[in-house]
Amino acid sequence: MFEIHLFVNPLDSHCMQCESDALKFKQNINGHVRIQFLPLVNMKTVTNTITQLNLDPRNLKLRNLITQHLLDIALDYKAASFQGRKKGRAFLYEMQEAIMKQGQNYSPSMSVIIADQIGLDTEMFSEDRASSLAKNCFQDDQKLAQEMGVTDESSAVVFNSTIEQDGILIPNFSYNALSEICSTKLDSTDHYVANLKDQRHSSLHII
Repeated sequence: MFEIHLFVNPLDSHCMQCESDALKFKQNINGHVRIQFLPLVNMKTVTNTITQLNLDPRNLKLRNLITQHLLDIALDYKAASFQGRKKGRAFLYEMQEAIMKQGQNYSPSMSVIIADQIGLDTEMFSEDRASSLAKNCFQDDQKLAQEMGVTDESSAVVFNSTIEQDGILIPNFSYNALSEICSTKLDSTDHYVANLKDQRHSSLHII
């Protein structure tokens, strides 16, 4: 079974493409694939968001606002995921569409509207979103990123759990990179190492 841990910036358009690529891979591969989208919020993701939105990186008030929005969306996503992983992914997609494609401004009321649109229990969503459980789960995601050596958005760690515990880190995730890695079914550790030594896989690293 393949497990894909994709670390995403909730307000990054490239991450939206990465999410789409991961789901496309899940549909196309023969075998069971488990996907987790994990929100990554750090200094880099905040700066990248400010740059992508063409905002002033020297504006401290604006930086704090962007940071808070990223944290809020991450907690919204975790709360939505408590009602099912697919529901969580649907929520994240609709939130990204609203902000990055339609130009809407984030607000807590927008979160509730989106939650209702995708069929979530909105009362439960609001309670979960403010809960310590959601905050703890978010913190666990950040700790997992550190343990896996992930510092940048659009990074993925891929495991074949039927073979061994080691994973492959793909710093700049894409459908083609993932397909190339998994096409030989990752039969052994030797295959991981062979991939790393091949110039075609110069961006891949064992963790």
